Amino acid sequence: MDGVRRRRFPVGRVLAVAALLALAVATPALVRAQAARMVPAERATELADAMLIAAVARHGPLCEPREARPAIARLTDAVAPASPPRLRIVPLGKPVAIALPGATVLVDRTLAATDPDAAIAAARKALGTDAVADLMRGAGVLGSLRYLFTGRISDATLQRATEAAIAAAPPAPQTAHPAPYADKDRAALAKACG
Repeated sequence: MDGVRRRRFPVGRVLAVAALLALAVATPALVRAQAARMVPAERATELADAMLIAAVARHGPLCEPREARPAIARLTDAVAPASPPRLRIVPLGKPVAIALPGATVLVDRTLAATDPDAAIAAARKALGTDAVADLMRGAGVLGSLRYLFTGRISDATLQRATEAAIAAAPPAPQTAHPAPYADKDRAALAKACG
């Protein structure tokens, strides 16, 4: 065996490459999760307001005329009586409800006007999601990193995240029988938001 060298398997290099690959795969999820954990309640409400502005700019104005405010308040109470969300009715282009950070829910204007019971069910379902985590997922790794280092998310990123949430929202469930939502409120919403 003079002059013949056995090559050893490069275990160290293989482990280093495997560790780098694992880090590359896990890092985006870790960055988004950490960014979501770092959003305080006040900032979540600010982000929701910015996303609401983006939705209004893209889809149309809020439905909040004076005569419909009592009906909207009762609709909000019906969604979560123990801790009512900030419910906003906006034309979203499809019959959905989406959760925004800060316990804010956007409900499609036509859905609220034509089937408030389905709007209540859709809003309840939307509240069951983690809106901040969804925002960071929509912001992507770079947007999440920017938030981690600066505490800011660009308006363009918020708009993309809002549109992604609307696109990904499941359609409102069909209501087989009306919930105990008052007929006068149903009529007020249909008149004001329809």
